[in-house]
Amino acid sequence: MGIFDFLKKKKTNTSTSPSRPAVIDTISKADAITQAAAAAAEAKANEEMDELTRIALAAGVETQDEGELDADGLIRKALNAIESDDNATAIRCFRQAEKMGSLEAKRNLARCYETGRGVGKDEPRAFKLYSDAAGAGCLAAYNNVGNCYIEGIGTPKDEKAGYEAFRTAADKGEEVAMANVAKCLMQGVGVEKNAEEGLKWFEKSAAAGNHLADFELGMTYLQFPEYRDKAEEGLKRVKQAAEEGVLDAVLVMAQIHDEGGPQQNIQECMRWLNIAAEKGNKNAQCRLGQILMYGVGGVQRDPQKGYHWLTFAAQQNYTPAIYILAELNLLYTNGNQDAMRMGLNQLTACIKESYPPAFMLMGQCYLEGRAVMKDNAQAVKFFTLSAEHGNVNAELLLAKLYNGEVENADFETNPAEARKWLEKVAEKGHPVALHDLAVMTLKDENSSEDDRKAAADNLRKAAKAGYTAALKTMTEYGITADL
Repeated sequence: MGIFDFLKKKKTNTSTSPSRPAVIDTISKADAITQAAAAAAEAKANEEMDELTRIALAAGVETQDEGELDADGLIRKALNAIESDDNATAIRCFRQAEKMGSLEAKRNLARCYETGRGVGKDEPRAFKLYSDAAGAGCLAAYNNVGNCYIEGIGTPKDEKAGYEAFRTAADKGEEVAMANVAKCLMQGVGVEKNAEEGLKWFEKSAAAGNHLADFELGMTYLQFPEYRDKAEEGLKRVKQAAEEGVLDAVLVMAQIHDEGGPQQNIQECMRWLNIAAEKGNKNAQCRLGQILMYGVGGVQRDPQKGYHWLTFAAQQNYTPAIYILAELNLLYTNGNQDAMRMGLNQLTACIKESYPPAFMLMGQCYLEGRAVMKDNAQAVKFFTLSAEHGNVNAELLLAKLYNGEVENADFETNPAEARKWLEKVAEKGHPVALHDLAVMTLKDENSSEDDRKAAADNLRKAAKAGYTAALKTMTEYGITADL
């Protein structure tokens, strides 16, 4: 991520699925739903291609020979080609337009060299093309030059030179450059930090029609305590940017209205998620699919639509979506063997990406013999990996396994290992671990008086945290609530 990726996005939690039904009753065969999802994906792709073709025809470029097009026509054709992943056509058209003197074509060609799209990646060449375009009067190219200096793309890093490039274009009214000047001033990049002056430049950029500046200014007001009195204006600006199609703003509006958000409204959350999902955002597709699949927040369940969106996100190799599909196939398809095999493949893909929840589920599969041969050693291995990734539930399960508390586990007990895992979780103040650790101590006839006093304190802590089992245990052992 570059220095100007201003929004620090909050991760959407897709590792667990609230209120899961016992069985996904509208999904009986994994192959059937996979075929349906594939058909839907193909239809969607065809629809998108038809729309691109319509736009291109409307622009009057697809039916014309490239030799008949002016520079603007060639650029439109190149951009349409990029949308269709026809990089060769895009590069050819950009080069022809550049030869006609188009500075915008030169800037787009530079971007191709910077990213390696359709040509060999060549950052120094990209920087030279950006610089030539800027020097010839292309104000937008100053933004590229500034970013190259600040990130060290094709040229040595020079934050001061980067700021000066932004400022040159901003002083001439280039709205994106105004926002970049604002960010430099807010962060002290290439110039002395001056938040008040930075906000003024954000406001100038927004007033000039830059909706992204509206979003960034709004997020500044929402994120930083010193602007708490402007939070209402911040939310208004973020919403305005979202309504103008700024994707990051759309995602923030969905997050604000999601469960646990400051203005929780699951229907409003879904409205914004739909917008982002239709734009191809995999995070939104995954969350929307999860809500529809499980009926989150009282939403009426629609497993077919939920699966549809989860599949789109998974097709973009979005691990959280792949994991949810693995859960569905492994846990909620009535033991369908095709679904189980598919789920195991999906889960294995998540393991390769070191996705923490996947380790827990794989351990469960080995413990129960689900889609794999039952293997306690492998179960412990994956539960331990999950615990090492900070999964408290995995730590508690390991303690229960070693303590012989898991039914049908056929697992050799080891009180010392059980205590080790309970102590890890108890250190975090987890009430279940505090209770179970105390019970182990109280049941051990060799426990010292100090150990038993510590156990009583742990029970009081667990009870204070609202764990009702701790109150029952305290009564059983005659432990009072207060010292």
